[in-house]
Amino acid sequence: MVFSENKSSGGRYRKARNSGYYDIVTFVSGIILIVAAILIFNAANANSAVGGIVGWPCKEGGGTVSTKDCTNSGKLTLNGLGKVRIGGIQGGSGIMDNCTNTADIEIPTTGNNYTVAGLLAGFHSNGYAVTNCTAKGTISSPVLLLGASGMIGNIGNAAHTTGDGCKVDCVLDVPKTTNVGMVIGYFNGKTKDIKMGTEVPVKVKGTVNGTVLNADNFSGFLNGPTNFDAKVHIINAQYGE
Repeated sequence: MVFSENKSSGGRYRKARNSGYYDIVTFVSGIILIVAAILIFNAANANSAVGGIVGWPCKEGGGTVSTKDCTNSGKLTLNGLGKVRIGGIQGGSGIMDNCTNTADIEIPTTGNNYTVAGLLAGFHSNGYAVTNCTAKGTISSPVLLLGASGMIGNIGNAAHTTGDGCKVDCVLDVPKTTNVGMVIGYFNGKTKDIKMGTEVPVKVKGTVNGTVLNADNFSGFLNGPTNFDAKVHIINAQYGE
C-alpha cells in the first residue's frame, strides 16, 4: 500500500490499493509522519523503493503525482537482503515541493552493493522537479552502498533542471561508500545535462565521513565521482543556511 491513514493538514489524497498503480493517487499534501519504520526483508535481486512519505510516486515518465508540504521525522532502518532505493521523503522518482526530512536513515545490512539512500530521494530521474525542500538528519551505514546523499542518492541519466531553493544540513556517515555527496551521490550516466540550483542555489552544510564542511571545502563534497562530468553536470551550490 502506498499510503495508509496518514493525516493531511492541507490537502487531499486517495489511498492506493495493494494491487494499484501510480495514477491512483492524484497528489499528496501536508502529510506529517512521526512513526519510525523498521523494514526487514530479502529481495537482493529486486529493485525496491522505500520512502518516509511515499515509495515510488510517479511512473518512469510523464507522471503527475506531486509530494507537497510533507514532513518526515520518523527514522528509517533498513535490514536484510535487499537492493533498495530509500529516501527520507520519496524512495523513487516524483515531483517534490516544500518538503522537509529531519529523519535519520540507518542501513546496517543490504543484499548487495546497489542500494542507494538520500535524505530527500533515494533515486530520482525523468526530469521531475524537486524544489524548496529541506534535507536534515543522518545517513549511516557500515556497508558499501552504490550512492548516498543529502538530497538524491542516485540520479538517472536523464535531463534535469531542478533543485532550486533546496537546503541540505546533514551528516553522511558511510565510510565504505565512494559515491557520496551533499546534493547527488551516484550518477547513472553522463550523456544528459543535469543542472541543480540554476535559479536559486542549493545551500549545503554538514559533515561527510567525519569531515566538517566549511566555506572553503564544501564544493568538493557536492557529489560522488562515478560518471561525473563537469561539462554536463552543473551543481550551483552555496555554503550555509
